[in-house]
Amino acid sequence: MTATARQPTVLVQWLRFAVVGATNTLVSWCAYALLTSLGLHYLLASTVAFGLGVVNSYVLNRRWTFRSRAQRTPELLRFAVVQMVGLGVDLILLYAIVERLGIPHLIAQALVFPAASALTFGLSRRWAFRARPPG
Repeated sequence: MTATARQPTVLVQWLRFAVVGATNTLVSWCAYALLTSLGLHYLLASTVAFGLGVVNSYVLNRRWTFRSRAQRTPELLRFAVVQMVGLGVDLILLYAIVERLGIPHLIAQALVFPAASALTFGLSRRWAFRARPPG
């Protein structure tokens, strides 16, 4: 099997990342809507919902998107850092859109997802799940 057959191209990885992201969005969005409807503050609800999406994301991206065979502990730590960066961007943008622009929080969350997704794909591909040569 060639290296190309084992490791998906960037386009294939991006498409798979998008599919995983869609499932993460569904999980996160439903959790966010439920938590805010129960009275949880929108920023805390976003944090909890983001965490649920992270679990789904790690499992699917490790196995399917990036086909990683790296040691799990260091990889999981890198992935956690990437997700924290993504969460930080999510919360900063969400706060700015809701508080500064006055856009309702559910719409604002939908606007924030693409920026956080693009950032986390790049960091995941280049760092968290980076294919390392055997050695």
